[in-house]
Amino acid sequence: MFIVFPSWFHRKYPLLSQNLKLNAQRLTTPFDIYNTLKYILRFNGDNLKNYGPRRSISLLSEVHFDRTCKNAGILPHWCTCSEFVSVSKSNTSVKQAASFLINSINSRLASVHNICEALSIDDIDSAFVITPSETLLRFDESKHDVINKKIVLGDRVDPVLDYQLSIRTRPGNGTFEATIRHNEEYDEYHVMGDISRTNIYGNQSHCINISLLKKYCFCKRNLP
Repeated sequence: MFIVFPSWFHRKYPLLSQNLKLNAQRLTTPFDIYNTLKYILRFNGDNLKNYGPRRSISLLSEVHFDRTCKNAGILPHWCTCSEFVSVSKSNTSVKQAASFLINSINSRLASVHNICEALSIDDIDSAFVITPSETLLRFDESKHDVINKKIVLGDRVDPVLDYQLSIRTRPGNGTFEATIRHNEEYDEYHVMGDISRTNIYGNQSHCINISLLKKYCFCKRNLP
């Protein structure tokens, strides 16, 4: 994406111009674009106030260099600042997360249980733990050193883990992907964001007209 201002703007508002250049290397989102447009519409020459929710920042204001996906309202599944570390499919937490995922799918099908078959797990195709990138960890380590607090790279204090799972279901051989958050302290699981159907379901859900449920439904009349 390109943002181009006339040369007089850069001369008249050097701070805004500098912020725009800085933000080209910072974590930004489409919400920031929206906030920027609102900012421009209300700009009076010296008002640097951001308009809109806290998770969005005008690109004419400086976006902080340590902004995180969480600060920006980006779900772990879509965070480009994260690394995905493969985990064994036999891991107990992975199995429990997969079980929670299939139960979540079936709970969404509860209203059409009379025409859609309940799904079960055929296999876990892949499992990853979503972690901050090494670059962010190193930055965090340096930041803690500055304020005289010791931190060891690789230590994990937060009891929350995010798993990206891909499962295959039966009947219908459907494949689904989702991010499941596990709070180890309370042993609770939550689906973060949407559950994606990653293969074509074709005519499997022809018996319902509810668009949000079509990707989950395997019509009972399709059973042999």
